[in-house]
Amino acid sequence: MLIAVASKNELTVVEAALQREDMLVPGKLLFPVCANWGPKSGSIAEILRIWNIGADSVVFVDDSAMELEEVRTAFPAMTCLQFSKQPLGCWRCSNNCAISSASLRSTGRCVAPGQHPRECVRLGRGRFQQGRVLAQLTGQAYI
Repeated sequence: MLIAVASKNELTVVEAALQREDMLVPGKLLFPVCANWGPKSGSIAEILRIWNIGADSVVFVDDSAMELEEVRTAFPAMTCLQFSKQPLGCWRCSNNCAISSASLRSTGRCVAPGQHPRECVRLGRGRFQQGRVLAQLTGQAYI
């Protein structure tokens, strides 16, 4: 899975944000990072060029309906999804338990163990491994 960033912001601000220790996916695993004040479709075009991949193979997620429509118009074959209003870093397992990035880091399981008969999220062997969370999740993540 490839994950990139297309942000309407100054590159230095985005790079600083991606250095945060509490991110579920570390910033160093996001490539490319396109941050500017132009249309998001321009950043998406650059990401597609760098990845050498077609728009039909990409999912674009944004919290702005306006940005989604602008990208959808430029790339009709691209799947565009609006980011949910759940707190950032919150996932839901297949048993619908909230999973926070902090909980994954500290315990390797959902935040409410014992609320159902089995652990619904296991991250391989042992604890959460920084940078491998997406590969290790066995539950379902909803956006």
